Amino acid sequence: MSQQIDPHADNQAQADDLTPEQSSPDNRRAVEELTLAELLANWVRRPRQTTEAFLNVVRSDATSSYMLNVDSDVEQLDEQQSERRAIHVIRNFLLNNRLFWYGLAFVFALVGNTILAGDIGARRTEDVQLVAGTPYLVLAVVIWIIADVIFNQSSIREWWQNRRSAQKRKDSSQSDDERQTERIIYPRLVDRIPLWRFPLALIAVIASTVTYIYTQGNTFRTIAFIAWIVSIITWSIVFSPIGFNLLDWLRDKLQQSQTVDWQSYTWVIMSLVVIISVATWFRFYQLDIHPLEMTDDHVEKILDAGRVRDGGRDIFFANNGGREPLQMYLIALVSQLPNFGINHDTIKFVSATESLLTIPALFWMGYALLEGESKRRRLLVGLILAGLVAVSYWHVVITRQGLRIPLTALVVSLQLIYLMRAVRHNRRSDYIISGLILGFGLYTYQAVRMLPVVIVVAIGFAIIFNAKTWRDRLHYVLNLSVLVAMSFIVFIPMFRYSVDFSELFWRRTTGRLLGDDVIQEIGDDGQVYYRDATVEERFDAFTSNIPQLTQNIRNVLLMFNWEGDVATISGVSNRPAMDVWASSLLIVGLGAWTIFAIRKRDTVYWLIPVVTFLMLLPSALSIAAPHENPSHTRTSGAIPTVYLIASLPLALILERLLDGLRGWRGKALATGLAIVVIGASFNANRYLYFEVYPERYQASFNPYSEAGRYLYGYVLTGGAYGNSFLIGYEHWWSHRAIGLEGGLEEFWTGGVFPYVNGQYSTTPIIQAILANLDQTGTMQFRSDADLLFFYSPNDTDTDMALRDLFPNGIAVERQTYNPNESFMVYEVSALGVDGLQAFLVENAINE
Repeated sequence: MSQQIDPHADNQAQADDLTPEQSSPDNRRAVEELTLAELLANWVRRPRQTTEAFLNVVRSDATSSYMLNVDSDVEQLDEQQSERRAIHVIRNFLLNNRLFWYGLAFVFALVGNTILAGDIGARRTEDVQLVAGTPYLVLAVVIWIIADVIFNQSSIREWWQNRRSAQKRKDSSQSDDERQTERIIYPRLVDRIPLWRFPLALIAVIASTVTYIYTQGNTFRTIAFIAWIVSIITWSIVFSPIGFNLLDWLRDKLQQSQTVDWQSYTWVIMSLVVIISVATWFRFYQLDIHPLEMTDDHVEKILDAGRVRDGGRDIFFANNGGREPLQMYLIALVSQLPNFGINHDTIKFVSATESLLTIPALFWMGYALLEGESKRRRLLVGLILAGLVAVSYWHVVITRQGLRIPLTALVVSLQLIYLMRAVRHNRRSDYIISGLILGFGLYTYQAVRMLPVVIVVAIGFAIIFNAKTWRDRLHYVLNLSVLVAMSFIVFIPMFRYSVDFSELFWRRTTGRLLGDDVIQEIGDDGQVYYRDATVEERFDAFTSNIPQLTQNIRNVLLMFNWEGDVATISGVSNRPAMDVWASSLLIVGLGAWTIFAIRKRDTVYWLIPVVTFLMLLPSALSIAAPHENPSHTRTSGAIPTVYLIASLPLALILERLLDGLRGWRGKALATGLAIVVIGASFNANRYLYFEVYPERYQASFNPYSEAGRYLYGYVLTGGAYGNSFLIGYEHWWSHRAIGLEGGLEEFWTGGVFPYVNGQYSTTPIIQAILANLDQTGTMQFRSDADLLFFYSPNDTDTDMALRDLFPNGIAVERQTYNPNESFMVYEVSALGVDGLQAFLVENAINE
């Protein structure tokens, strides 16, 4: 019998003292028969009894057998019975439909993120949009967590029982026999090491030593490169598990591939093909014109890659703040392909290709990290992760910059695959591969320098939570040592550079949190002196930087939903790093991942949020320049884990659809929902990047491409690079960028700076002409070619100086696509041999 209450009671205090049996039978009615208004009224009058009665009905599947009074109106009875049935339907729907609560949580997250994002171009403030939208995000997380807890009560109860029993087992000490077994097993393992590994280890030591010796002076000599490769291979074999045989391993992998039922994975392959196709379009469409203009970073990269192509063998490129070398070597390699060269298009092509390779790597990562889950769930998470990043504005904008940033997400995704395998299984092979990935990754981008911290934290978690015995802990420590050794072996050339040029190598990472390690002081004699900072000074710097660090961490955590990078080169300023669809998945994903980690009790799942936070620190640690935080580039290492968390809730929703609707209907609905969500994300990001971003980008950077095309046309019509010059002016254009845009693949010597000690002088112009007379090849001055000078429309001094030097020249102002930017050109007909001699004599310049 269900609980019955009196809907017409007038005295709450009196009613609360009465039990259902003491109430008047004429006024007692079942909860199912009450209207919503009556139920709310009784809740106000007698909250305790009404709540108890309602909960008893909710907990029970039985219906009330209480009949209404015989003198009740028949029409009222029918209405009450209909309402009772409706209540049953709603109750069953809410209590048995997890998909509804998941969807409701996502809708709240979507509403909150839409409020936070606002309209593009509209002014957003924390007091308005952030305050208004945040409650929806919090509610979304709470709803998802509550729904997961309610619908997973049995597994949570089982977890608690298992936890208690496991704790009892853990508290019991090992027997003396077990301890004795642990003591004798290690000598036996040492005895089992094949003798041939000892001479191989000696060869590896010699190869590593040669690598270190012959990489001095920031030069990667041929002998050093050969020794480096030999050392990596030999050390990998030396540290490999006992009994490992490469041929047997390859044979096993081949046999496994032959036993796979590839036909059952047709839907996965087709999905990946679609995802990679969309990713290809997003990364290569109009790549030649968007982004259009180069920055100083592009110029430095092109010039460095040109030096590599021409025989340079730098290990580290110290200019422009210091940069890792791998990208420059890849650009030089690709430049040898037909129709390529050392230019802006090539560096963008290389970074776009690296970005595209990241998509299948992320699919693999999503599948690998959910080891132990059903194959369907692992595949769904992998596909959704690849799909979300494929259409990610955040990933695309750092890709199409043409810099080395996309390598970070690729390295991190590969690193996490093997690092998390190492955490779970503590196998030597995973540590070796993880060490190799880390070592090579340190040649890519500075954000990868946070990965050693990630590795130490991950193995620390494994030692604390996974290891059951001291033997297990020792295995973790020994294998971590192998990982460190392998990464250091790969890192030896860079390590040599860091020893030879310590200040240059650490320039971008020092002085962030602990202040500068070297302090500059001016003595009484006026000389500049340098000294090492004391421990007390470093501690004081740390203390003073804590408030800024706290603010930086807050800002970087808000970058996904509120405000991302403010630098125009890295995206639309002051927009979130993620669109409202992906960021909404991330919000509910926080709740989903939390419950998922609790239920699964897998250390790897708890590590994912920790890894995310650590990979955000390269941006948050920008203490000296807080305006550079958050940075889409420095946080690029967090892309794999951020989108992994966002992928889980959508995968769970799709699973509910597939389980609820069997056959083609469930598959069609799940596929349609995935397409709608990822398609909406793509459409939002496509609009932001291709329609909003270009206008802001071109308005923020100098139109070098316009001047470059003019220079290239001049050369094609008989001009010479050695006869063309750009006259420098304060806060004006870079001659190097114009030279590269003008078809050069080397440094343009045409830069002229006419101000000497603050005074304008024509001497530098004449000296530049004379210097090019001594050049050979592309930069040689030719007397039979016209002269071309670029200068600023605001530079009246240069305009008058050129007219005095070359009275027969013609000055023309050229307007660019940017209405606020133009440039002046001054063209002079070819001087000829006699005319050049007369010019030099007249200006008191001897040949």
